[in-house]
Amino acid sequence: MWVLSDHKPASWRCRAGFQDKASEGPFTFRKSVDERTQEKLFAAQFQGLERIKERGGPTALPRSSWGHRCWSGRSAADEVLRGACLATGGSAQGPGGRNARLQRSRSPSSSWVRHTPFVAPRAPPAALTLGFPPMLSPRGATEDLDGAGPSNPKLGSELAGFRDRSWALLAACLLLGACELRADKTFRPNILLMMADDLGIGDLGCYGNDTLRTPNIDQLAREGVRLTQHLAAAPLCTPSRAAFLTGRHSLRSGMDASDGYRALQWNGGSGGLPVNETTFARVLQQQGYVTGLVDPGWPAEVDAATRAQLWLYTQAVALAVLTLAAARAWGSNSVPWTAVWGLAGLVALFFLSWYASFGFVRRWNCILMRNHDVIAQPMDLEKTTLRTLKEAVDFIGRYGSGGGLLFWFLFSLHCPDIFLSFSHVVFGEGEILKTIEENGLQNSTFVYFTSDHGGHLEARDGHQQLGGWNGVYRGGKGMGGWEGGIRVPGIFRWPGVLPAGRVIDEPTSLMDIFPTVVQLAGGQVPQDRVIDGHSLLPLLQGSVQHSAHEFLFHYCGKHLHAARWHQRDRGRVWKVHYATPQFHPEGAGACYGRGVCPCSGAGVAHHNPPLLFDLSGDPSEARPLSPSSEPLHGSVVARVAEAVEVHRRTLSPVPPQFSVGNIVWRPWLQPCCGAFPFCSCDEDGDPLR
Repeated sequence: MWVLSDHKPASWRCRAGFQDKASEGPFTFRKSVDERTQEKLFAAQFQGLERIKERGGPTALPRSSWGHRCWSGRSAADEVLRGACLATGGSAQGPGGRNARLQRSRSPSSSWVRHTPFVAPRAPPAALTLGFPPMLSPRGATEDLDGAGPSNPKLGSELAGFRDRSWALLAACLLLGACELRADKTFRPNILLMMADDLGIGDLGCYGNDTLRTPNIDQLAREGVRLTQHLAAAPLCTPSRAAFLTGRHSLRSGMDASDGYRALQWNGGSGGLPVNETTFARVLQQQGYVTGLVDPGWPAEVDAATRAQLWLYTQAVALAVLTLAAARAWGSNSVPWTAVWGLAGLVALFFLSWYASFGFVRRWNCILMRNHDVIAQPMDLEKTTLRTLKEAVDFIGRYGSGGGLLFWFLFSLHCPDIFLSFSHVVFGEGEILKTIEENGLQNSTFVYFTSDHGGHLEARDGHQQLGGWNGVYRGGKGMGGWEGGIRVPGIFRWPGVLPAGRVIDEPTSLMDIFPTVVQLAGGQVPQDRVIDGHSLLPLLQGSVQHSAHEFLFHYCGKHLHAARWHQRDRGRVWKVHYATPQFHPEGAGACYGRGVCPCSGAGVAHHNPPLLFDLSGDPSEARPLSPSSEPLHGSVVARVAEAVEVHRRTLSPVPPQFSVGNIVWRPWLQPCCGAFPFCSCDEDGDPLR
């Protein structure tokens, strides 16, 4: 379990858990523009509409995409507002004055929400402003509209000049769609972050897969924004997720791989994210958010076949020794008893050696925790998967109505044996999205889906691949430079705020999520450290055309394997490789003889001059460029080298979290329920009898 707070995580390996942290008191959303201001804007639009109708212009305001109620009033001003409300798609309601018109309705169709714990409407949420261009909403024109109506002389005296000067501009505004509804900057949505494990970008239908079914993710892409150059900060789980949580390259926190170790091995180890690092969950807690993490853990069952084979071998050898001992006892052979007992000892040693690797590892590492309490050890993977899904659904039900952040890891192709009865590649995301819809939270929830890195090409069970597919991209999990190891899905949805069906082909990073969600929550990113990510909101909303990343650096452990340059003025993305893994067998596209490709040593080829690719025309990195084939070769390589030097000057030495001292198992740090070392408890946390 990884704790999204100020607690130090112990391990990513084979551990599952749920954590939530309630905020102090109910979370309340308030309007940045009060109801009076909104009424004034409605009145101004309505009066402009009447003037346009007189001049033969458009006869209706742009209709809103959601339903709202329009109440009859007792004054001329109320009728002006009611007319504007009806013109924008509202439905007529019974009599009532201003208070009735502004009362918060229990119906989800109401567009008015007062200062109470948030219940989402079926539209962009309560804090909305009508978007006038500045020249159409001058200070004097909006401050004196209270009580104005068609027959009110005050409106005529105050706004006569405004009408005459700006009706043409208002008409243009309406025709061009400039007076749209847009989310107020102070509104803070619920946030759902979904990250799959070892899911390749080619596994999803919305990224070109026509074999596997991913209907829920595909629908999410149709309803939101899809990134085509979304990149993991590292090609392995632990460093990639550390960078995701902090918005910083993992080597800045010591979560990069030291030589020989690339991930934490034990729950009882001392390595982990340093306590001086700040996660986005910590920042959001300071902003009043309730934060939760549900992590199904790393599926140890992928080693079940190997464990079964070793158990079979142990039984066979033990049976042979028992037969030999029985024959010696009956006098059928003359083998010395010392030899018999020696063989028996070897069998016992063989059993203990592999059981310590599989049995105790599973018992000590595969645990289910709620916050800091162990509730299942060892966990049952199939039951745990359904349990974690229920926890995620329950979290949304408890906190979705008042500013919640849920970070949920999904199982995917990494463990297919558990999901043979399901037809979809990704499991559980449909239930989560359905829960959001059933609670009426679609338009108040910022949803994000990704993977921690590319598919694991070397993960196999016999002839069956377990790790996922990376599409046209070369390489996979563990390869820091090749696109297949780091290019991941990136899908965002927030109806009414982010445009539906938009595709963005700009380099972005998982590290960008940190500043993005912090901005959504109204917080500030830490100023006392380097943050490598940039907020994606301007790019997602279309207010800027290009990503804030001109250069991105791709590490394999602590070794820089590649860097990319987004040359915006030419519309090209260059990729420079300084080191690449040596595939085994040669030309296989992966390191099948190793389990995962190394970052350094004999299994890595260093390139001087470096390899250069133009990803704009060669995304699969199949055709390296040379000075003879690319006139810009020398200048591009030199420019990227300069950027690398600038980047390296921002790095500072930090204690390595994957050192031998931090990796080694410490019994006193081992979470355990029941009697150590045979830790065992059921789903309720009671020791098994």
